[in-house]
Amino acid sequence: MALFGRNRQSSKYDGGRPISPEDLEHFRTWCATRAGIDGYVEPATVVNPVSLLLVDILGEYTRRPIGSWDVADKLGRELGFAVYAADETGYPRRMRERDEAMRLKQKRERRERMREEMRRLEQERNER
Repeated sequence: MALFGRNRQSSKYDGGRPISPEDLEHFRTWCATRAGIDGYVEPATVVNPVSLLLVDILGEYTRRPIGSWDVADKLGRELGFAVYAADETGYPRRMRERDEAMRLKQKRERRERMREEMRRLEQERNER
């Protein structure tokens, strides 16, 4: 086995539906508009097929079914990104940090909407 599990024979990275032309085009378009991309192959589960998660330098990401490790590896060579086994390397810190920042931003926005609604209701009550 090569570095980061390339050329693996494990069935957890094989099978599932082949990549659709729409998903392939999505990956190509996504990669063309971003920098610093890494690919993480996620093994098949009872619920999900083998999938490829692409993460850019800012932590933005996209995920689509890929069909097998070999397809992900070929796509990585074609589009110029490294491919890793997600269950062996984990996900990059930049992705987790972006998710956390987005979660906090949404929480602040929700809180601000609630405050505005409370002000509006208070104002309506005072006008009566």
